[in-house]
Amino acid sequence: MAARGHEESCVRRLTAVLVHDVRLPALVYEVDLDRLRPGSLIVDVSCDEAGAIETSRPTTVADPIYVRRGIVHYAVDHTPSLYHRTASEAISGVVARFVSDLAEGRPNPVLEKATIIREGRILDERIARFQKRT
Repeated sequence: MAARGHEESCVRRLTAVLVHDVRLPALVYEVDLDRLRPGSLIVDVSCDEAGAIETSRPTTVADPIYVRRGIVHYAVDHTPSLYHRTASEAISGVVARFVSDLAEGRPNPVLEKATIIREGRILDERIARFQKRT
């Protein structure tokens, strides 16, 4: 991804951001669209409205794109599920590396960092606050 302020040189932009509590600053604001080349394409497969890309709004496979300020947006939520086999193989390849540690209860720093619920308690206070469980 191009550094903020260098969007005009960007041919491709990839965002992979999970916003699970309060809205964080966007990665791409509406005013940033003016820096992109007309006809540029933004693909947002997690398309949370007012999320990482301020101008994203969920669309459907039947009507997948819209144009905002001359920039084409593709925002079909859960696009990877359209390619379920490929997505499953890729995810399984990564998850398989952790199955033995998980099944045998061995410590693993990656699994520890990824744990958000333990013994019924939400560990991440931002998630607990968002779900009004604090």
